[in-house]
Amino acid sequence: MDTSWYVLTGAPRSGMDEIQNGLGKLGYKVLREAARRYIDQEIAKGRTIEEIRADEADFQRKVMAIKVEDEKNLPANQLTFLNRGKPDSIAYYEVTARIDPEEARAQCERGTYKRVFYLEALPYVRDYARTETEAERDALQPLLVAAYEDLGYEVVIVPSALSASERIQFILKHL
Repeated sequence: MDTSWYVLTGAPRSGMDEIQNGLGKLGYKVLREAARRYIDQEIAKGRTIEEIRADEADFQRKVMAIKVEDEKNLPANQLTFLNRGKPDSIAYYEVTARIDPEEARAQCERGTYKRVFYLEALPYVRDYARTETEAERDALQPLLVAAYEDLGYEVVIVPSALSASERIQFILKHL
């Protein structure tokens, strides 16, 4: 499928939310991360992050289902930045859920995304939704890049040494 979708990916705490918000302020269509949307929805129902992520395999499967539904309903011709694409789940299945990543890979297609931007990690900090350990974050980094490259995508590395506004300009220059 030929789309006008661009993926922002990276290990936890790589600045994707900040970049996504900056792109949105510039008028670009952005799709917020499925995992964070699901977590926020469940917290609003009164569940704790510990309850939400108690069964990590179930959590990751629910996140993948949201991504599948999102992409099914997203206009292919609308320039959109996705905060994580379906291939991210390949790495998360393996590292955090410890389940066969082939299950996630079966949901992924070649050629869905126009370009993939991998944001290098920033200093590690946990937040209310990010429960991955620093070791898990480090394990995710190469697997995220590999998940996209194995599907034939060119991955553009966005340096962490740049400020958020410089990272946004870097991304826009490489569309």
